Amino acid sequence: MNYAILRTAKLKSLGEIAGSLSHTYRTRETPNADPSRAALNEHHGGTDPVAVRAAIRARIPEKHRKDAVLCIEYFIGASPEFFQEGGDAETYFARSAEWLKARHGAENVVAWSIHRDETSPHLVAYVVPLDSEGKLNAKQFLGGKAKLSAMQTDFAATVGAVVGLERGIEGSKATHTTIRQYYQALNRSDFKHGRVSSKALEPKVLEKRLLTKTVESPDQVAARLTRVVQDYYTPALTVAATASLDKRRAQEMAKTAKEKEQALREARAQLEQERARLADLRALFLDGLTPEQQKAIAAQAAQHRKENWIAAEAKRRAEALATLTRKAAGAALLFARRGVAALEEVAGRWRAVDWGQVERETIREAVNDHGLAMVETVKVLLEHSPGHAGTTSGQAAEILAEVEHREAQQPARPSRSPKRSPGLAPTR
Repeated sequence: MNYAILRTAKLKSLGEIAGSLSHTYRTRETPNADPSRAALNEHHGGTDPVAVRAAIRARIPEKHRKDAVLCIEYFIGASPEFFQEGGDAETYFARSAEWLKARHGAENVVAWSIHRDETSPHLVAYVVPLDSEGKLNAKQFLGGKAKLSAMQTDFAATVGAVVGLERGIEGSKATHTTIRQYYQALNRSDFKHGRVSSKALEPKVLEKRLLTKTVESPDQVAARLTRVVQDYYTPALTVAATASLDKRRAQEMAKTAKEKEQALREARAQLEQERARLADLRALFLDGLTPEQQKAIAAQAAQHRKENWIAAEAKRRAEALATLTRKAAGAALLFARRGVAALEEVAGRWRAVDWGQVERETIREAVNDHGLAMVETVKVLLEHSPGHAGTTSGQAAEILAEVEHREAQQPARPSRSPKRSPGLAPTR
């Protein structure tokens, strides 16, 4: 099983950018690269590190936070076996570059290189992380585990899957190697033990004078040899550490896969139980019934749901009526008073109230005693009376239209000052 490899590094200074570019463009010694194959490398966006650094700098806004990430370095590779087995590296790297452009905008992918002078070919890209507002915002792309995981998933699906590469197990607790670790450990499998020559043990001359000279002390000789040994064995230690890390990652990925497999089995078992329960219910209630009988049952269920909704709406209106305060005016206040009085008579049992009677008394008092408009009064009742909980908006509109028509047929009433009741303001 071959995996797509995607690593990122945040470069926060022009110095870090220059250091990375010197490795990418081989302007400094690169132990794990074969100089005879350097001509196979590809560079896009610039032929030397100075030009690319200048291009990156030109994309960075003048005003930005001191601790902002100036550039994201992307490392894109694959399992070594992918290249050894003749995988389509050209398509892989071409689609990787397009993926980066789609993710960041082509103008922000300043440069990318494909290295073929190392054991495992890979692509290195330099991206200025500008957001839609033109600000440096690496957090938008790399902020948090969720975004990093989503990035890995998208890259594997969009790029890796095309050439047969897979994503690492999502949710695995395996720790990834950094770009630096990967570079250092990539080609050190051919390590050989070093040898200290007898000449190296001789004290070196530090300073010559006319008749005398100063040579290293025993401590200085020991310090020099220690540095040589450490420099020689450091890559080997990195290889060992990386191998151990890869082994731990493999173990953790296997554990994650096992846990996910177990969760999947449990989910499937639960699904089968639900299907069996549904089949039992269907056999109990529907099997043996004709299509007409099944439709009748469905219609009864729908009617039952409608009746429950009307009851709930009526109860809500009755409760709202009971809490109506003196902020109400006109017909609403009249209906509130009569409705609350009716509720008190039946100890709050709103179903026992004859809401039609309450509505008629409200209309009579509002129109005859207070000179309120019939249409406005009916509109209030349609809105507040539990007796109209099941009235649809269309039905309410028809009722109001009928009231307006009747009002138009009635002869004009002589104007008179409405009779006031306590707390009821005359309408204008």
